[in-house]
Formats: sequence, C-alpha cells, structure tokens
Amino acid sequence: MSNNRNTNTGKAWGAALNKQRAKAASGIVKVATTTPKTSTTSPKKPTSKKPTATKSKTTKKQTAKPLNVKVLVAKVLVFVLLVGGALVGSLWTHETERFINHTILQNKGGAEIVLDDGLSVHFIDVGQADAICVQFPTGEVMMVDSGVNTTKSRNAMNDYLQNYIFNDRDDHIIDWFVLTHSDADHVGGAGVLFSNYTIKTVYRPATFTLEEHQKVTAGQPVHGQVFTGGFYTLHQTKIFKTFVDNLDKADEVIFHKDATPLTVGNTGNEVAVNILKSNRVYYGSESSYASNEGRASNPVNSTAKAINSQSPYIVLEYKTKKIMLTGDATDMNELEYISTIGQMDVFKLSHHGARGDNSLAFLQQVKPTFAVITVGKNNHGHPHKEVFDRLQHSTVGVLEENIYTTQTNSNIIIEITPTGDIDINGVRTSPNIWVTYWMLATGLLVILASALFANEFVRLGKRKK
Repeated sequence: MSNNRNTNTGKAWGAALNKQRAKAASGIVKVATTTPKTSTTSPKKPTSKKPTATKSKTTKKQTAKPLNVKVLVAKVLVFVLLVGGALVGSLWTHETERFINHTILQNKGGAEIVLDDGLSVHFIDVGQADAICVQFPTGEVMMVDSGVNTTKSRNAMNDYLQNYIFNDRDDHIIDWFVLTHSDADHVGGAGVLFSNYTIKTVYRPATFTLEEHQKVTAGQPVHGQVFTGGFYTLHQTKIFKTFVDNLDKADEVIFHKDATPLTVGNTGNEVAVNILKSNRVYYGSESSYASNEGRASNPVNSTAKAINSQSPYIVLEYKTKKIMLTGDATDMNELEYISTIGQMDVFKLSHHGARGDNSLAFLQQVKPTFAVITVGKNNHGHPHKEVFDRLQHSTVGVLEENIYTTQTNSNIIIEITPTGDIDINGVRTSPNIWVTYWMLATGLLVILASALFANEFVRLGKRKK
C-alpha cells in the first residue's frame, strides 16, 4: 500500500514536472518567435528613413523658386545709391548744405534781409567761434575775428559775406579787420579773408610767433610796425602763423594799443569806433599783474588767460546807441574798465558766455537792453546758466526774450536805424540740422536696404554651391 502511495506520489510529481517543462518549452518558443521579429524590425528603421529623406530633398529642389535677377539688381542699385548719398553727406557736408539750403529750400542769399542805411552788425553763425561783420552807413566793412579753423566754419563765414554783404557789390574790400586775439576760434578763417578779399587795415594783438618775438627783442619792425613796449604774449600755432604770414597783404597793420578812435561816415550820420585795449594781463595768480610779458612757465606759449586778455573792447556808437564787442576779454579786462565803461544798448558777452568772465559787477555797469552770445556745440558748458541768471538779475534787467545766441538763432543782425531805433533780424543760412537728420535717415535706409536683400545674397550663394 505504501508502494502504491509512493507510486501515485511519483506520478503526481512527474505530471507536475512535465507541466512545468511544457510551460518552459512553450516560453522558449515564444521568445524564439519574438526575437526574430525585433531583430527584423530594428534594421528596417534606418532603411525606411533614407528613401523618405531623399524624396523630400528631391521635392524641395523641384519646388524652389528661380532667383529673380532683376529684383536683385534693383536692390543692389538702391543700396549703392543710399551708400553713395551717405558718403556725399559725410565727406562733402558743406556742399550738401548748400544744395539743400540754396536749391531745395530756395534760401537764396540776401533775400530775407532788408536793412535801412544805418549801422548793422552781423553775428555770423560759425559754431563755437566769433566772426562778426560790421557794415557802416557808408557801405564800409569791418570784420571782427574770423571763425574757427574748420571747413564748415570758414565756408559759413565766406558764404555769408558773399550772399549778404557783398552780394550786390562789385568790390570785395574789407576796410578794417580786427583780430581780437590769437585763439583758433577767432583767427581760424583769416586765411580765407586774405585770399578772397582786399583788406586795407588790420588791427592785431600784441601776440607774437617765435620768429616775430626774435625781431621784437632785437628792436626790429614787425610787418612795418615797431613794438614800442607794453605787455605782449607768445603763441606759436600753425593757424596763428597763417594770419601773421598774410599780414603783408594788408595796406596797414596797427597794434591794438596804438589804435586811435575812428569816425566813419559823414557829419550827422557818423559812427564812432573805439578800440579799448587793456594794459593789464593775467599773470600767475588772480591778484598779480605784469606790465610787460604775460608768459607762463612754458617758454613757447603764454597762458590761455593772458592770450584772452589781449582782446580789446570795441565800442560802436551811432545815433546815441552803443554796441559793445568783447572777443574773449577776461575779468582782468573788466577790472580796468568797470568804472568807466558806462551803459550799452547791445552787449556781446565775452568768451561765448563763460561764467569766469561776464561778472555780475561788470554787467551791472554795462546794463544792456540786448545781449548776444556767439556759441556753438561745445564741451565747455558755454553759455553757462549762471551767466543767463546774471543777465536777468534785477540789477541788470535783460529780458529773457532779449538774449540771443547764434546756436539758437543762427545768424543775428542788429541794426541801428538812421532814426536811432534798434532792429533785430536773423537769417538761417546753413541749418546744419537738415544735414544731420538727412544723414541719419540715409544711414537707417542703408540698414533697411541691407536687411531687405541680404537674403538674396544667401540664396545666390546656395545656388552656386
């Protein structure tokens, strides 16, 4: 019986074992059948993509639009024209201004100015510089300074003289040329004046080049004039030397200190001109003066303030009205004349409206009705706000609307009429802002044009490949 039980148990165990073997065999078969499926599918993936990619490339080439050569050429021509315009505006600014102002804007010389036969003073817009033309009732002309040594400034001065002073005259005669001092923003256009006009008399500062200085110390004449003493300064610059080298073209050369009062015109219609030369010069400290040389420690050039102090006060009086011109006169000049200068109707502020000059005490003595500042774009802060405040101080009393600057008002013309009235006119001959914005617009158009057809060049490059 036990044997039967063992036999049955063995049979059950064998049956179970046979079932497990059958399952295992079945599993092996399944694995064997799935493994080939996986292996056959994976190599097919890259094979199926390759023909698809090739097909899309072929389709893209077949559908690509042909390059429109005419459009590309047109865009290139537009680009070239815009770049050319920008170059013209950059390299030939003055010619561009003339084209815009005299052709497009029809701003012809002399058309806007209608003056009486009185005394007119023209503050020419030459940037951060002085160039002032005085036209007397008799038609005679005096120039005070000549702008800065830039093409724009020289051309602005010369164009103004040609279009508004000598436009209806056969002669080109400047009867007097007063150089206040030797700084570049006052002597810069002297070469243009000597080249284009006949200059009769030159009033010059006692400022010398090194070559002139050697003659002065040896007691020799300088351009026909013997320097008889008094303070002098040294200034060895190329542009001042240009002025000195041209002095022989003038009929007469006079030092400021030797100037005598002028009377221009006929009795009853005359203009009195006084050139008031300072006998003081800044030297060393604020409280120190020298009666001879105003040289700095540098043996070549004098101090800037000593050179500025060479500027004389020029007072024009007509029909009891007075106009005062100052160059870059300093507070040292003010100290000498503060007690004697008297009231002025029109005052040209010194040194482009610098606060170191144009003191409140001096303005209280001058007490002008109208103030003019010759100034342009600069890095000095000219004209200083403090100077405007001084002008409008209750003890000076210049109204804000009676303060004119060449930077804001461009060319300023102040006329004293034969009846003694003061008229103020202006003319904008060279509005540089037009050129500035024109060039900016051109630059933006160049960028836009580049962006427009840059893609054409990329496509062209791909076609070549």
